[in-house]
Amino acid sequence: MRLPEDILFKIGDKDSKFFCFIARGKSQVTIINNMKKIVEETKLNVGDYFGEIALVYDCPRTATI
Repeated sequence: MRLPEDILFKIGDKDSKFFCFIARGKSQVTIINNMKKIVEETKLNVGDYFGEIALVYDCPRTATI
């Protein structure tokens, strides 16, 4: 369980864990391009999942969650 305002991972982090599904609450997602500009902000809700891109493509994180 995480507390509000906890950062699970940051864009650019090297990791291959799939963080699975949101069971309770919400999570803020910020996607930043290579010029350090925010290109998308969204919220994940119960049932949403994240962390799959780094796992499937073996690449750095593409978002901060």
